[in-house]
Amino acid sequence: MSQTKKAAAKIRFPEIGVCGLPCRMCTMFHIDGPSRCAGCKSPARMEAGCPFHACAIERQGVEFCGDCPAHESCSRWTRFREWRAKKDTVVCSQTLESDLEWTERKGLAAYDELQKERLRLLKKMLGAFNEGRSKAHYCFAASVLDVAGLKKILVEAEKRGRGLELKERAAILRALLDARADKKGFELRRRK
Repeated sequence: MSQTKKAAAKIRFPEIGVCGLPCRMCTMFHIDGPSRCAGCKSPARMEAGCPFHACAIERQGVEFCGDCPAHESCSRWTRFREWRAKKDTVVCSQTLESDLEWTERKGLAAYDELQKERLRLLKKMLGAFNEGRSKAHYCFAASVLDVAGLKKILVEAEKRGRGLELKERAAILRALLDARADKKGFELRRRK
């Protein structure tokens, strides 16, 4: 990996982490108040001193590790991805590799649009089905399940939940999301 410092990267996608994780799906992104995180490349997070920020944005002049010319041979990037796949408690790590491949084929702008669509669906879940205990579950589901499946699930949950109390509607949506996750081989709970 070259240690030559280039001009710092211009941040175009603050809500996509340097590592590729979708910040919009994080529960911290959906907090009201001062502890809310505005994304991994927001000014507050940039000041936190992440080694990936320093390497990619400041030294390599790229916004995303996958855009670095040395990303295929970078031992830090490889170790990070291996660790995320095996040990990370963050559920969206389950799709990190497929998201990176998707982004490599279609580009960051297309990935950003996909994440915006996921965010729209997540907001529907949070607005109509969150009884105060399901935010993390919905964030996890929106980050790993396919968009078409999420849309179908929301339609079905709205249909089944008509006239029911919020707690019952939440139970219906959670059950539908869990069934889809089981079918696709995903966990919707933090790994221990």
